[in-house]
Amino acid sequence: MSAFLDVLGAERAGKLEFVTCDRAERIRTVLAGRAGSATVCLATFQLVKGSTDALVLL
Repeated sequence: MSAFLDVLGAERAGKLEFVTCDRAERIRTVLAGRAGSATVCLATFQLVKGSTDALVLL
């Protein structure tokens, strides 16, 4: 994520409104520091997988 934001540049990164990513804390930490106004949307696949995994454990 850091490399992507480096290429994007600070001005354009600051204009990001929405970013889709998985639940990795390392990605959200970088986004918070460098594109703090962007809303982080969890990828649908990640949400469904997490829900399915939780049901399997029941």
